[in-house]
Amino acid sequence: MNSKAVLEVEGLSKEFDVKRKRFFDKQEKLRAVQDVSLTVLEGETLGIVGESGCGKSTLGRLIMRLIEPTAGKICLDGEDLTSMSQKELRLRRKDFQMIFQDPYAAFNPRMTVQKILEEPLQTYQIPRDTWQQKISEILEVTGISPDFLRRYPHEFSGGQRQRISIARAILLNPKLIVADEPVSALDVSIQAQILNLMKELQKTYRMSMIFISHNLASVQYVSDRVAVMYLGRIVEVASSSQLYESPMHPYTQALIAAIPVPVPGRERKDRLSGEVPSPIHLPKGCAFHLRCPYATKLCEEGIPPLLEREPGHFVACRKYEKDGEKK
Repeated sequence: MNSKAVLEVEGLSKEFDVKRKRFFDKQEKLRAVQDVSLTVLEGETLGIVGESGCGKSTLGRLIMRLIEPTAGKICLDGEDLTSMSQKELRLRRKDFQMIFQDPYAAFNPRMTVQKILEEPLQTYQIPRDTWQQKISEILEVTGISPDFLRRYPHEFSGGQRQRISIARAILLNPKLIVADEPVSALDVSIQAQILNLMKELQKTYRMSMIFISHNLASVQYVSDRVAVMYLGRIVEVASSSQLYESPMHPYTQALIAAIPVPVPGRERKDRLSGEVPSPIHLPKGCAFHLRCPYATKLCEEGIPPLLEREPGHFVACRKYEKDGEKK
């Protein structure tokens, strides 16, 4: 079944200036996101995984236009978000919402749940006589008791606050949700409940979703396709089943091998050796070659392009290059 693209990201990059120790020192750049291109289809969940510091949360905030990109283009339903003014972006923002890792920090502690849910309706001038119906419907589908409406954020558990955060994000029926580590701060039992809720709501409302996490098991459960990031670049993209059954990039293979297996007596495979290079002083060529067991001299000669090696399976690795493809 062919679906149209809701989100198209092309050549997205973000550099941050590093604070200089002395006035005459050279200005250095931290390259958090480098030349990222991706597409999210209608009704699809795209998972983004990688080690801490790989740039996945920065990528999510760039897509949301919470921080400005250094280069690149972000299109939502064919409209270029990067060329919009703040006023235009404010009007368009109801179509793409974010679920944050810490829902408590995302709420005004002086506002009740009722006010928190009414705020987006008021901002986008939804007719007041429909507010109660919309709020009642969203409370029901997210499993929030109507008794919670008069309470404040500090009166809830982490799981309850995340349900309220999800309710606020989907209240305006957005086309895209960016969920940045939405369950990492929750207990394991609560994580399963929230993941099931998000998966159910995504199917019910036919929303597109970007699910950002370092937990590969969670990403596998909720995602249709998965993109793997390493030091600001996407190194592999495939369907969830393809990626977990036959990972191609050595970094992806190492991540999947490190997933704990609840089988008595089975030892975990060796983890990656070496340290993650600094995003300020990146190595030449493939950034992973210093830790890669298959690295050759060719890996130092240029950044490998992200190419389709199997139907729907893209990988950026010299190991799979054929004659005539070397750049």
